[in-house]
Amino acid sequence: MRNIKVLLLITAIITVIYGMTKINSKSINHVNDTAKLFNSNEIYQLNSMLSSFSSDYGPQIVVMTIQQLPTNQTIEEYSINIANNLRIGRKKYDDGLLILFSLNDRSIRIEVGYGLEKIIRDDIAANIIRYQIAPQFKNKMFYDGINNALFEITNEIIRNKKLIGDKKGIKYE
Repeated sequence: MRNIKVLLLITAIITVIYGMTKINSKSINHVNDTAKLFNSNEIYQLNSMLSSFSSDYGPQIVVMTIQQLPTNQTIEEYSINIANNLRIGRKKYDDGLLILFSLNDRSIRIEVGYGLEKIIRDDIAANIIRYQIAPQFKNKMFYDGINNALFEITNEIIRNKKLIGDKKGIKYE
């Protein structure tokens, strides 16, 4: 049992390191499906949509699925660590967003960079999880849940794109 936990931890670290390389390069890996919830066509569709969105509007969105959270870490702690390590979003705007799902823990988190907090507020993120993701996940329709959530998130960002990066009264154009 201990060997399995060590192996899972090593796999998670490798995934984060690999993800950091991909996120900071030109070819961003928007979908990191270590829990194997999506088929290759679904991953391709999500990556294509998120890549186009990032190219057109700037913010970077990453979807990550894992089998289980590390021992003694909440999904909030783990998602913040992942988002910080991957450096999601443009540095100038801090406009990254991470959707993290832990399969065995049945936990979902939307981690929002400071530059998007005026657009994807906590109440909006909670409603997206409650009404878009969770009902689909209960029926094991993982792609539909993520796709619905991304539709809501990207539309909200597009409708409010002038607020991206707005910190302490300074707007970045």
